[in-house]
Amino acid sequence: MRLVTTNPLQTFYDSLGSSPVKTIRVASPFITGPGVSSLIEVFKRKRTQIEILTNLSRFNIALSLSNPVRPLLDLTSALGKRVVIKSQSNLHAKLYLSDGRTALVGSSNLTYGGMQKNAELNWIIAGRRSEDKELLYQLGSWFNEAWNEAGAPLTLNDLNETLTTWERTTEPLRALLIDFIPEPRLGGDYWQKTREITRRKGWSIKAIETLLSESEDGSSKNSSRKLIFLKYLGLVDFDDRKVTILRKMTSQLEMYELLESGHLPVSLDAILRSFTRSNTDRMTYRSIAKALGVPDDGTLRGCVIWLESLGYIARHHTSGVDEFTITKQGQNLVIS
Repeated sequence: MRLVTTNPLQTFYDSLGSSPVKTIRVASPFITGPGVSSLIEVFKRKRTQIEILTNLSRFNIALSLSNPVRPLLDLTSALGKRVVIKSQSNLHAKLYLSDGRTALVGSSNLTYGGMQKNAELNWIIAGRRSEDKELLYQLGSWFNEAWNEAGAPLTLNDLNETLTTWERTTEPLRALLIDFIPEPRLGGDYWQKTREITRRKGWSIKAIETLLSESEDGSSKNSSRKLIFLKYLGLVDFDDRKVTILRKMTSQLEMYELLESGHLPVSLDAILRSFTRSNTDRMTYRSIAKALGVPDDGTLRGCVIWLESLGYIARHHTSGVDEFTITKQGQNLVIS
C-alpha cells in the first residue's frame, strides 16, 4: 500500500499490468467527460466489465453545473453491455477496484479534477502482503454491499429521463449564478486586451470600462464583471474611481498558466488534450463539449476563445460553422 498524490487514476491503470482484467468497479459520486474518456481509452479494446456506482439523486443533479449524465451515456455507447450503472443517493466514497487484486481509494472522483487538477489524497493497494489482501477483501465487501443496496441497474431510459431533469434544473440555476460570478470573456482578442491593460500603471474606471465594453456582440453590460475577473486573476485592483495594475503580463504562456491555475470553469489543458485525442483534424464547439462532458454554452466558448487568442488553437469558419484545429504551439504545450 502506498500514498498517491498526483495522477491517481493513471497510477491505478498502470498498476493493473498486462494481465487480463475481468471487472473494474468504480464508486464515484461525480463523473465527467475526461474521467469517462480515460476509461474508454484504457478498456475499449478489452473485454473488461465496468461497474459504475454513482450519485444521480435529485440533490446531486441540482448541484452539478456540468452535465452528470452525458458522460455515462457516452460510456454506454462506447462499451455497450459491458457497462452496468447504478445510483446511490447518499454516495460520497471514491473507490476503484479491479478483480480484488488492486484498489485506489481516497478523494478522487472520476473527473478531470480528480485525475489531474485537484490536490487529491489517495491510497493504492496492490501488494501481496496479508495486510493488503485483507484490505482488498474489505473494500470488495463494501462495494458488494453498496452495489446490492443501490437496487436495479439504470436503463438508457432512466439515464435520458435524468438528463432531462438536469437540463430543466440547471438552466435557471446557471442564469441565477451568472450575475454573481466574474466574466472571463473580455471581448475581441482576449490576450491582446489583457496585455494592453496591464502595460499601464493605472486606468480610470470609465476608460477601462470603455475598453472592456468592446465585445463581439457590441454588448457593454458585462464590463463590471470583466473587471472583477481581472481582479480575481490578481492583475488589477480598483475602487469607484480608478484601476491600479498589480501585475504585468508579458507572454502567452504566462497568461495560460495563470488561467489554468483554477481561474476558469473549464480546463484549458483538458480542451487542448481533447484535440490530441480526437479522431478528426477539426473540432466544433459541440464536439469539444461532448469530449469534455460539459455544456456547449458561453462558458466553454469563452475558454475556447482564450486558447484561440493565446495562439494554441486556430479557428476556421466553414459553411457557417466554427471549427478549430490545434496549432503547433498548442501541441508542444500538451506534449511537454
